Amino acid sequence: MRLFAAMLGIVVLAGCADTEFSRANTSADEMRRDEAACRRAVGTQMQRDRNIESDIGTTVGTQGQQVRPNDSQTRQQIASRGDTVRSERLMENCMRSRGYAGAKDPKPATPPAAKP
Repeated sequence: MRLFAAMLGIVVLAGCADTEFSRANTSADEMRRDEAACRRAVGTQMQRDRNIESDIGTTVGTQGQQVRPNDSQTRQQIASRGDTVRSERLMENCMRSRGYAGAKDPKPATPPAAKP
């Protein structure tokens, strides 16, 4: 199960690269560092969420009863899609908090205000 979670995490984080971000006056190196920092933060949050879900499943059972009881593949696909959507949103939020705009944003982002 942990191997599956680790592999899923890699696939989920790879999906985050679909959105291209930009910020005025930002070098490619700085953008790569910011993306890497956001990927680490997203990975940490996603692992925390998976641990919580696992604890809940162990304690009270899974809600997989809504899907055919023996259809674990369908449950895994549903969970994987949910993880993908959540990780993409977390990545977008992280990059936006750093002043980046996504390619689909209606107006360019401004760099974050300097911290005192």
